[in-house]
Order: sequence, then C-alpha cells, then structure tokens
Amino acid sequence: MEKIELIRGDTSDVYKFQRTDADGNVITTKAEKMWITFKKAPESKTVSFQKTLDNGISFSEEDYCYRFKIASEDTRKLACGNYGFDIAIINEAGEKKTLLNNGILELIEGNIESKYNLDYDKTDLSIDYSAHMAGYISISPLT
Repeated sequence: MEKIELIRGDTSDVYKFQRTDADGNVITTKAEKMWITFKKAPESKTVSFQKTLDNGISFSEEDYCYRFKIASEDTRKLACGNYGFDIAIINEAGEKKTLLNNGILELIEGNIESKYNLDYDKTDLSIDYSAHMAGYISISPLT
C-alpha cells in the first residue's frame, strides 16, 4: 500500500511516475485519459478531490513520466485523517485500467517536527504497470 503524508493545507512535492509493460519496459505513449481520485473512504461515492490528465497531471515526452502535486486548496478544507486514492487510466487500446488501488493520503495538522523530520525523498516514484495483472501496483523510487 502506498502512503503520502501531508500537512493539511500545504502544497506537496511533485510526484512522478512511469507506466511500464509486463516486461518492465517504459510505456512511451501518453495515456488517453488518467485520473487520480481521493476519497475519505474507498467505498464512498463522494470525491474529496481529483486530478486528471492535463488538469493536475502532466506527461513529459522527454522522460515519459507523469507528474502531479497536491495543491494547498485541495486539502485546506478537509478534515485531518486518512483518505484513499487510486490512479486509473484509459489506455491506448481504450481499456480502463487501475494502476494503483488503495493508496493512502494521510492529512495531519502542521507542526515543526512533522514538517521537517522527513525520513525519505518521496518525489521520484515509479509505477510498475506489469503488476496490474496481479491486481496490485507498486510505487517505488525511480532508478
């Protein structure tokens, strides 16, 4: 399970990831559609906020990475706590695929200790698209 910790009302780092095929090769074509949906509970029909391709998610043809960040206005009025998120696409063949399911965004109240005691760099992420066949997608640091 992937987890992002963020102080409510702060702007996050820029997260980036790539799609890969079953053999681990980077998919160099831009998805037809992509969205990252954040909800208070996975079964909820109410979306807390959402990013879409070209409206919060960008794609670079130079490194084939998708990038997104969480803006302060996305979380400013939300209650602290855990929010589920997923990343889904419509691929080049017109098929809907969920790349990441059951991610967690933890919104916390701000304080000096939690803001500056970061234990790892969360800005470079990679999605292993081949894991979709097993029903689980992993986000890990790019190499």
